[in-house]
Amino acid sequence: AGSSVKVILLLIVTVSIDWEDEAKKAKENVDACSMQQ
Repeated sequence: AGSSVKVILLLIVTVSIDWEDEAKKAKENVDACSMQQ
C-alpha cells in the first residue's frame, strides 16, 4: 500500500509542476499579445 501512495503523490506533484509551466507560458503569451496591440 505504501508504494502506491508514493506513486500517486509523485503523479500529483508532476501534474502540478506541468500545470505551473503551462500557466507561465500562457501568461507570457497574453503579455506578448497585449504588448503588440
